[in-house]
Amino acid sequence: MAGVTQTLTVLIEQLTLGWLAHAAMDSCYENNGGCGENAVCSHESGTFAVVCKCQVGYINSGSDSTLSCIDSCKRDNGGCQPGAVCSHDPVTFAVVCGCPDGFVNSGCGADSKCVDVCEVRNGGCDPNAACSHGGSNNAVVCTCKKGYTPVASGSVTICVQATTTLAPGTQKAFLKDAHMGSMNPGFQTGQCPSSPDGPYGWHLLLQGTSTSFVSISCLFKSAGVVTSMIQTPSNKHAYVFTPTADTLLDAWAVVQGPDTEFVLSHVCNPGS
Repeated sequence: MAGVTQTLTVLIEQLTLGWLAHAAMDSCYENNGGCGENAVCSHESGTFAVVCKCQVGYINSGSDSTLSCIDSCKRDNGGCQPGAVCSHDPVTFAVVCGCPDGFVNSGCGADSKCVDVCEVRNGGCDPNAACSHGGSNNAVVCTCKKGYTPVASGSVTICVQATTTLAPGTQKAFLKDAHMGSMNPGFQTGQCPSSPDGPYGWHLLLQGTSTSFVSISCLFKSAGVVTSMIQTPSNKHAYVFTPTADTLLDAWAVVQGPDTEFVLSHVCNPGS
């Protein structure tokens, strides 16, 4: 009989401990504390009462007492400006505001303000070109205005007056294809003369011995078209300058001599 009593005592103790363990279990461990889907369950520091809060990337569409967490992008575009695209960071799921194809952010930081890319520096088109959009991705299309004709090869259109005639012995030359899209900083560095046009220099070079630059036009991503140049120590060298770090999209020149191609020799910047 003593053995039976001892066994019952052990069972009662086990049941009691199990009940106490269940009773002491954090409410958040069962059904997320009643907070619902896409919510985070926690506790108030003083009373230990359940506190429900929507996860990052979600917003409460219910009441304070009845949480209903929906995708933040489904309400007021996630706080993004009208015209912006609301999405989420793949890791944190925080709201990310971006601009759709054909638009560019003219705001500051996370405060996206999407405007038609054609309204910012003519969409990267030549000043004598009209900027428009085409294709399923709303890509920029540059079309030379009436009285102008495209002279550059590649994806960038540079427009010159169609009536322009070249002086005897001169012809058009173009930037080597491999150097289109070169960045400063990013390209090999060297020495440049100083210029009031900016601290970022681009050294363009005719490799032939009997050809010289007469004029040059460079199209940059930020600075647009730059035509001012410094020639030293001879006319086969052309240094152009931009006020900030930039990307050289394309360039063409009028040259005296047989060369029809020139190269980007090196760049200069405050850090080089």
